[in-house]
Order: sequence, then structure tokens, then C-alpha cells
Amino acid sequence: MIGPAADEQHTAFGLIGVAFALVMSAATVILLVLAFSARAPEAEATSFLPEENYMCFDFFGPVAGVSAFSVDTKFDQDHLYRPIEGTLLCASARKNGLGNLAEPPLRCHRPEILNTGGGTPTAVPPQLFDVVTQFGVETDLSLFVSPTGPYDALCVPASVGVATLPTAPYYYCYAIFPSPDPQGVDVSVETAYGTQTVTVGRARTICASAIMGNAKGSLDEPSLVCYDVTSPPFTQPQLTVYTQFISPQAPTTLGLPELLCVGATQDVSVGGIAEIDSVARERLDAAGGSSGAPTAIIAMLAAAAALLLGAAGLAYTRRSSR
Repeated sequence: MIGPAADEQHTAFGLIGVAFALVMSAATVILLVLAFSARAPEAEATSFLPEENYMCFDFFGPVAGVSAFSVDTKFDQDHLYRPIEGTLLCASARKNGLGNLAEPPLRCHRPEILNTGGGTPTAVPPQLFDVVTQFGVETDLSLFVSPTGPYDALCVPASVGVATLPTAPYYYCYAIFPSPDPQGVDVSVETAYGTQTVTVGRARTICASAIMGNAKGSLDEPSLVCYDVTSPPFTQPQLTVYTQFISPQAPTTLGLPELLCVGATQDVSVGGIAEIDSVARERLDAAGGSSGAPTAIIAMLAAAAALLLGAAGLAYTRRSSR
């Protein structure tokens, strides 16, 4: 009587093991689907980001005899600046097929800071903010104006080869601290000067739309975040550039790409109040863009556990059937 009872018990345990393995396999499939879908909202969440892209090339040139003027941005007001020299020419760009090549180029200058709010030159008070770009989300960044900083820039609309100047946009670019980790990704960038594959490095600046002098510009243009880039050599043309500061700059050879600037949105918190683009940030959070990666990791770990339990169930079934 003991033998048949034991066989029946083994058979029952075997059926339980098979059922357990099937359940765990189904759970694995479900959890893997959740893992991959958890990453999808992050891509969807960036669909509302501005599509403005600029590739900024080395383009040095003197600026002389320009009077100081005030600059207002979303971050601070009433700075007095005077452009000292031209440093970059930023051409509108299409990155991986996205962007508008019809946007006017920007001529960026190293600024001399003459005062802050009517006083002596000082840094802009640190302001913590999160920034969201096509490359992801960076949190708790701060910025300041540095009179000698290599990444501060005063950018004005420019024209290449034609004396008629566009009227917008205007930007002031601030250094970002701490500089986020490098992206290390290759992207294809098309400008009026050809298509290049560049490697994207660290985010260096955030460029805020600005009103300069006699109400030129607007605070409504999208912000830009500019990343270091490296690229192979290319055919570098000589360009004649016109701006409000010089008409024209003598023909100058376009240098290598230095920065890739992409449309961005950010929350700026001053005294705990989110002042800028809070609606866009809410859309990102609602879409799960800031939490998709942890959800995916949890789901994949659970799927791995389900696979192990299913395998254990099958092993027990085989042993019980002997």
C-alpha cells in the first residue's frame, strides 16, 4: 500500500510543479512586457520638448566700439554687458532628422560684465533647477555668470553673406554646475555646412532667451542646453557674417564644432517656487519619464526571480516523476 500511495503523491507533486512552472512562465512574460513598456513613457515624454537645435562652430572675430546695454533673462535682470569678441557661430541644425534648418544663425560673443543690478560685478545667485532635453533629465543644477568663464556667451541673431539681419532670437548662456556626466553618444547633425557625426559630451551651458537693450528679443523663446561635441575634420568654408555689432566681419574660416545646443525645458526654483516651465515638467512626471528606469529595473528583477522559480518547479517535476 505504501508504494502506490507514494506514486500518487509524486504524481500530485509533479502536477503541482508543472502548474507552478506554467504560472511562473506566464508571470515572466508579463513582467518582461512591463519592463520594456516602463521605458517607453520616457521617450514619449520628450515629445513635447522644443525642436530647436544649433551646432556651434569656432568663429573668432573682434568686436570694438560697442556700448554697454542691459540684458534680462528668465534667471536675472538688469545686468549690463558689452561684447568683447566673437567666439562662436551657431548654425540651425537637424539632429537625427529633427530640427529646422530655416532658423537664423546665432553669433555668440564673450561678454564683459559691467554691473549686476546697478552694483559691482557679481555672480548670479545660484538657482537650482532640473533640465530636460532630448538626452534625458538632469537634476539639481545651478548656474552663474562668470566674467572670465569660457562658457558664458551673449548670442545675437546673425546673417551669413546677406546684410539683412533677423530680429530674433537673443540668448544669454550661463555655465552649468555641476557639469553632468558626459553623454558619450554619437548623433548625426545636418547644418548648412554639411552633415557630420559628432560625439556628444558633457552639458556645459544653458542658454536662456533674452531681452537686450531697446526691447530687442523675447523671453518666450525655448531654452537651449549646449553639450560639448567632438567631430572629424570637414571642409571649412570662409564666411562673411553680419550682426548688429559689426557689418560685416571680414571673411573668416569656420572652425570645428564645439557645442551642440538642443531645445530644453526646466524648472527653476527660487525660494522653493517653481517658476519656469512647470507645466512641461508635470507632463514629464505624469508620463513617467522620471521614474521609468526604476520601474523597468524592478520588473526585470521580478522576471528573473519568476524564471528561477519556474525552473525550480520543472526540476522538481522531473525528479518527482522518476
